Amino acid sequence: MTFDEINASAARREAMPEGLPPAERTAWLGLCLLYELHGLGRIGRKDGVRLKEGFAREFAAMQARERVYIAAETALKLLRQSDCPAAKALLRQIETEETT
Repeated sequence: MTFDEINASAARREAMPEGLPPAERTAWLGLCLLYELHGLGRIGRKDGVRLKEGFAREFAAMQARERVYIAAETALKLLRQSDCPAAKALLRQIETEETT
Protein backbone atom coordinates (compact mmCIF):
# COMPACT_ATOMS: atom_id res chain seq x y z
CA MET A 1 0.00 0.00 0.00
CA THR A 2 1.10 3.56 -0.55
CA PHE A 3 1.14 6.11 2.24
CA ASP A 4 -1.87 7.86 0.68
CA GLU A 5 -3.85 4.58 0.62
CA ILE A 6 -2.94 3.91 4.25
CA ASN A 7 -3.90 7.48 5.16
CA ALA A 8 -7.28 7.17 3.43
CA SER A 9 -8.00 3.85 5.16
CA ALA A 10 -7.07 5.26 8.57
CA ALA A 11 -9.14 8.41 7.99
CA ARG A 12 -12.21 6.26 7.20
CA ARG A 13 -11.59 4.30 10.44
CA GLU A 14 -11.41 1.01 8.52
CA ALA A 15 -10.12 -2.18 10.11
CA MET A 16 -6.42 -2.81 9.58
CA PRO A 17 -5.90 -4.84 6.42
CA GLU A 18 -4.51 -8.36 6.89
CA GLY A 19 -0.86 -9.13 6.24
CA LEU A 20 0.60 -5.64 6.23
CA PRO A 21 4.40 -5.50 6.33
CA PRO A 22 5.88 -3.78 9.40
CA ALA A 23 6.33 -0.35 7.77
CA GLU A 24 2.74 -0.24 6.53
CA ARG A 25 1.35 -1.55 9.83
CA THR A 26 3.30 1.07 11.79
CA ALA A 27 2.12 3.90 9.53
CA TRP A 28 -1.48 2.69 9.67
CA LEU A 29 -1.47 2.52 13.48
CA GLY A 30 0.18 5.94 13.79
CA LEU A 31 -2.33 7.53 11.44
CA CYS A 32 -5.28 5.89 13.23
CA LEU A 33 -4.03 7.31 16.52
CA LEU A 34 -3.54 10.71 14.92
CA TYR A 35 -7.12 10.77 13.58
CA GLU A 36 -8.53 9.64 16.92
CA LEU A 37 -6.62 12.35 18.80
CA HIS A 38 -7.74 14.95 16.26
CA GLY A 39 -11.34 13.77 16.59
CA LEU A 40 -11.11 14.17 20.37
CA GLY A 41 -9.76 17.68 19.99
CA ARG A 42 -6.34 16.80 21.41
CA ILE A 43 -4.45 17.67 18.21
CA GLY A 44 -5.20 20.65 16.01
CA ARG A 45 -5.11 20.63 12.23
CA LYS A 46 -1.73 22.36 11.98
CA ASP A 47 -0.05 19.89 14.33
CA GLY A 48 -1.85 16.99 12.66
CA VAL A 49 -0.54 17.96 9.23
CA ARG A 50 2.98 18.31 10.64
CA LEU A 51 2.78 14.89 12.30
CA LYS A 52 1.36 13.28 9.16
CA GLU A 53 4.25 14.67 7.10
CA GLY A 54 6.64 13.18 9.65
CA PHE A 55 4.86 9.83 9.37
CA ALA A 56 5.24 9.97 5.58
CA ARG A 57 9.00 10.57 5.85
CA GLU A 58 9.47 7.81 8.40
CA PHE A 59 7.30 5.45 6.33
CA ALA A 60 9.57 5.97 3.31
CA ALA A 61 12.68 5.34 5.43
CA MET A 62 11.18 2.20 6.97
CA GLN A 63 10.24 0.85 3.53
CA ALA A 64 13.81 1.45 2.31
CA ARG A 65 15.19 -0.48 5.30
CA GLU A 66 12.74 -3.33 4.61
CA ARG A 67 13.86 -3.52 0.96
CA VAL A 68 17.51 -3.80 2.04
CA TYR A 69 16.64 -6.50 4.56
CA ILE A 70 14.64 -8.49 1.99
CA ALA A 71 17.47 -8.21 -0.55
CA ALA A 72 19.99 -9.48 2.03
CA GLU A 73 17.74 -12.40 2.97
CA THR A 74 17.30 -13.27 -0.72
CA ALA A 75 21.07 -13.18 -1.27
CA LEU A 76 21.65 -15.46 1.73
CA LYS A 77 18.99 -17.86 0.49
CA LEU A 78 20.68 -18.05 -2.93
CA LEU A 79 24.07 -18.61 -1.26
CA ARG A 80 22.64 -21.49 0.75
CA GLN A 81 21.28 -23.11 -2.42
CA SER A 82 24.52 -22.70 -4.37
CA ASP A 83 26.91 -25.58 -5.08
CA CYS A 84 29.83 -23.21 -5.68
CA PRO A 85 32.69 -23.80 -3.19
CA ALA A 86 33.44 -20.06 -2.97
CA ALA A 87 29.78 -19.35 -2.14
CA LYS A 88 29.81 -22.06 0.56
CA ALA A 89 33.00 -20.57 2.05
CA LEU A 90 31.45 -17.09 2.09
CA LEU A 91 28.33 -18.45 3.74
CA ARG A 92 30.40 -20.18 6.45
CA GLN A 93 32.25 -16.90 7.06
CA ILE A 94 28.98 -14.96 7.37
CA GLU A 95 27.49 -17.51 9.74
CA THR A 96 30.66 -17.51 11.87
CA GLU A 97 30.55 -13.71 12.14
CA GLU A 98 26.87 -13.81 13.16
CA THR A 99 27.57 -16.15 16.08
CA THR A 100 30.50 -14.13 17.48
